[in-house]
Amino acid sequence: MSQDNTLAWSAGTALQWSDFEAEPHPGLYQDAKAIIRYNCTWNVESHDIDDTLSFSIRNIRLNTLFVKNLSWARINMVDECLLNHMQGCFDLAECLRPDMESALTQKFEYNLYPVRGGTMEEQTQNSMHDSRVVLGALQQIHDTLDAKIAQYQTDTRYGENESGQAVYDQRFSKIK
Repeated sequence: MSQDNTLAWSAGTALQWSDFEAEPHPGLYQDAKAIIRYNCTWNVESHDIDDTLSFSIRNIRLNTLFVKNLSWARINMVDECLLNHMQGCFDLAECLRPDMESALTQKFEYNLYPVRGGTMEEQTQNSMHDSRVVLGALQQIHDTLDAKIAQYQTDTRYGENESGQAVYDQRFSKIK
């Protein structure tokens, strides 16, 4: 994802309505939609065990991103309550990030994968390419994230349920 199209989560990052760059979706009920994704990075290590080349995936890291060019708001219908709720979608993803990162780590970090290729250059290139198996699992992580955000939106009625929103806001205050 392009740096210009995303905002990385940090304790000091506060969404603004100007961050919602996409055109509003006419067929959806809500007045705003925040698209949140994880960017995934990892290291590949080579191993030569009994003359058998293999690689492993190490140091899997997720970064929480707000995708500006896919997020939208009906500017004439929004208020601070809804912006706080949209910030909550972003904060929720960050709250979940350590568990998501741990799930990926458990799935991949202790496995050895065979190396393909006849030359050292081919083997290095194939190992990097084959390590992208992590990205397939990332789709499951995003599906889980989307379900958790949908539950958050239901629990808070898009920020209109003050007591429901307050419960989540208390949780989010622990990461800021």
